[in-house]
Formats: sequence, structure tokens, C-alpha cells
Amino acid sequence: FLMIRRPPRSTLFPYTTLFRSIRIIVGEAPGEMLLVPSEYSSIQDAINASEDRDTILVAPGTYNENINFMGKAVTLRSQYENGTSISEFIISGVDSASAVTIENVSEGGALMGFTITNGYGQGVSFEDFLSMAADEEALDSLLTYVIRAGGISVGNASLHLKDLHITNNTSRNVGGGIGLINSNSIIESCHISNNTIPDGDGLGGGGIAINGGHPILIDVTIRDNFVGSNLYSLNGGGGILCGFSLGGDILQLDMENVRIIGNTANIGAGIGALSGTITGNRLLLVENVGPYGSAISLGEPLGLVIGDITMSIKNSTIVHNTGLLGVGMINT
Repeated sequence: FLMIRRPPRSTLFPYTTLFRSIRIIVGEAPGEMLLVPSEYSSIQDAINASEDRDTILVAPGTYNENINFMGKAVTLRSQYENGTSISEFIISGVDSASAVTIENVSEGGALMGFTITNGYGQGVSFEDFLSMAADEEALDSLLTYVIRAGGISVGNASLHLKDLHITNNTSRNVGGGIGLINSNSIIESCHISNNTIPDGDGLGGGGIAINGGHPILIDVTIRDNFVGSNLYSLNGGGGILCGFSLGGDILQLDMENVRIIGNTANIGAGIGALSGTITGNRLLLVENVGPYGSAISLGEPLGLVIGDITMSIKNSTIVHNTGLLGVGMINT
């Protein structure tokens, strides 16, 4: 591989075309390296100057900003691979928006080696959600364009989320930690903890909310996340919510070596599913708290199941969860 280094594009615009031409000549090079903060004072400034295949390398520090990939297939990673703790690389949201937004990336991209915190996921009232849930087009539009996760919102993008600590984020409706819409992302070696969806308009996915797509979770810990209640107590998926299958494709979720511990929701405190094909190997579901399916819930009491639910779990431990039902299968 050939890695081309250069000063910021803003100061050497005439040379940028030359460097891009060199990259085309040599073929599939990995792109250029943009440095934060030595070249760009903020992560977002570096993203704005980047192009597909570029890598943005971030030094230790707290970056008080909300990040948006701007539809670019870039790799954003910290210098944690040199042995510095991930706690030294913090992206802390400052506006009432997701700490990190990644949408409409056609192929590739990665986010690696950060603590993601203080994000807020916008949403709608519970009554407005119910009024739209029965209309497939309205629901798709609502999930795609309006409802957002607190920590990381991923929509119509499939990338690699690796070595992340996603903690102390908040969302109005879904995805306190991560929200995935029509995404085939790989989430690997991440710790998702202490994220909250408050009482009032809470729907589900305190740790992760999934709607459409086929994400894969590998070596992930989802711990101490909370989903607050709503008018009908239909709050589910304290750890993971598998929500709606979108666009005619069945939602799928594969999990390998995933620990789901100490999460809280009324329905499916560990895992709550409304639709999809879900597989798990070497799962640990322990100390989750919720009346209906404290470990796992398939379906919910009002029968708003959008599609068939198929779940296969092997080589796993489900123990010491607290509620009326450890595993609830409702209208499935």
C-alpha cells in the first residue's frame, strides 16, 4: 500500500488534485491520513476535508462536538493502538443530537477506539409513534428521517464499529447507545453501558436498537442500560431491541460472545424482539430486570408484531434475571 501524506487541503488546494491523480495511478491505495488536532482542530473539520478511503487519526483528548460522517466512507480512529486507554479519546456531544451520525455511506468506513458520550437522540411523542406504526411507509419515514439514537446513529450504512466505549447517552425513543437502520454493520469488541431512554416516550433498545438490516455483534458487552416506560408500558429491549423489518427484507441479527447484563425494560429486559431472525452463540444474559421476559421477549402484549420471529441460541447462559417471566413468547 502507498500512504500519501500532505498538509490540510485548505492550505494546499492546488496540490490536492496531483495527489489524487497519483492515487488513481497506483490503484487501490488506502487513502490519505488526516491528523487531529495537529492538522485539523476538530474531528468534524477533518471529516469535512476528507474523501472516501481516507483515514482520520485522532490524538488523545476530549472533543466536545457532534460528529457526522457526511456520507463518506472514511475510517475514523484514535491512537489507542499505541497502548493509550480508550478513555483518553472522548467524543462528547454538545448539542441535542446524536454524538455520532453515520448515514448513507454506500460502502465501507469504520469508527474505532473512542469513548462516545453525552449524545441525545431526537424522537417523537409515544402517541405520534403509535399513530404511524401501522402505516409501513410512514413508519419507514419516521425511523429513517426523524428518530435518532443517543450515542451512534447509523442509517443506510454498513461499517465497522470496533473498540468503542458507548456510555451515558440518552435517547427519547430508541437506541440509547446505538441505533441501526437498514445497516449490515459489524460491532466488535465494544462496551455499551449506562445509556438511558427516559420515562414518557420510551420505546426500546437501551443499549442497541435495530430496525432492518443484518448487523453482526462480536465480543460485545451491553450492560446497565435503561428503557423507561410509556403510556401502555410497551417499553422493551433493555439491552437489545430487534424492532421492525423494513423494505421487504427480514431483519437479521447474529451474535457471538455477547454479554447482556443488568439492563432494565418492561418487556424483554435483555433482548426484546418484534420481528426478525436472531441467532446467538456463547451469550450471557444475567441480572436483567423486567416483568415480561426479563431475559428475552418475543412479541409484546398488544400484538404489534410486524413479522415472524425466529430465534436460535446455543452454548449460552441465561440466569439470575428478575421478573414474572424469564423468557416471554407473546403472539409469536
